[in-house]
Amino acid sequence: MKIAASGVCFTDIKVGEALAAKTPLVPGHEPVGVVHTLGDGVTGPAPGTRVAVHLRFWCGK
Repeated sequence: MKIAASGVCFTDIKVGEALAAKTPLVPGHEPVGVVHTLGDGVTGPAPGTRVAVHLRFWCGK
């Protein structure tokens, strides 16, 4: 997936503040973008398909 945009919440900001001096960080856990390539054995969605990631956790967890 090539990420085009991502939501950033308060938890991302707090984690970013804590880690900023230690490592490069790109905050956000609600990315949207386009499928770029598929891994071995993966049948879809096809490259070029617009997608959004829905994570199974909530802010602050």
